[in-house]
Amino acid sequence: MSVAKLLQVEMIKLRRRTAFTLAIAIFVGFTAIMFGAHSILSRNIENAPPFMLPASGAEIHMVLRQVIVFFSFVTVVNLCAAEYPWRTARQNVIDGWSREQFVTAKLLLIPVLVLLFFVLGYGIALGIAATGGVAGSLVPAAVLKAMFGVIITAAGVSSLALLASFATRHTAGAIAIVLGYLMLGESLIALFLSRGGESVARLASFLPATVFMNVSALEQYAPSSAGFMMAGREPLATPLLLVIAIAYITVFCVGAYLIVRRQDL
Repeated sequence: MSVAKLLQVEMIKLRRRTAFTLAIAIFVGFTAIMFGAHSILSRNIENAPPFMLPASGAEIHMVLRQVIVFFSFVTVVNLCAAEYPWRTARQNVIDGWSREQFVTAKLLLIPVLVLLFFVLGYGIALGIAATGGVAGSLVPAAVLKAMFGVIITAAGVSSLALLASFATRHTAGAIAIVLGYLMLGESLIALFLSRGGESVARLASFLPATVFMNVSALEQYAPSSAGFMMAGREPLATPLLLVIAIAYITVFCVGAYLIVRRQDL
């Protein structure tokens, strides 16, 4: 079965999944209300900074960066881990799908979902900000680079979520693993590394979540890199950061495939 056919089947599934429809509705509503309220308040509160472009580009990015990553990986988990209780994973293989085709179909969901949330999020936010006026370019060059970095960030965290989904076969368990690693696990690893001296502590910059988040960090593309300086470390070169991020995504996707290949569906 061709990749296009696999993607077509997944798109049919998406349209029929309540979890997907609900995620899109919540995301669109949250984004519209949040930035719409910001725009209204900036016009009605005296001395409030205007919500317009390109001045508000960095602010929009800092908010959407977190929201897009969260919705992307949670939706990936809901669409993948939830298939095991429904026996869909096993049924796909019984109906003629190989394990490779099953995993490939799920891998195709990652870029589809990430790009969907990316376009919807930035489209709504920039559109609302544009109603307040545009003075020059829509967004500064550094912000634009960081915006496109969100695609890599969301894809990276979503690939980790896919791995957790196949490993646990449980929606809540997979989400707990990903959130636990992002919010606590990697910080503990970095703390452990910091006890090994300066040279060992530098390895924290190469940990998965740090790499993924730095790809879309505005400081990565700003000349001063102020955020990194405040954290007491130099940023990795952007080309190296992208290579490491793509390598992690590849490892997580291969790991997801190996798990499914060894599972009793």
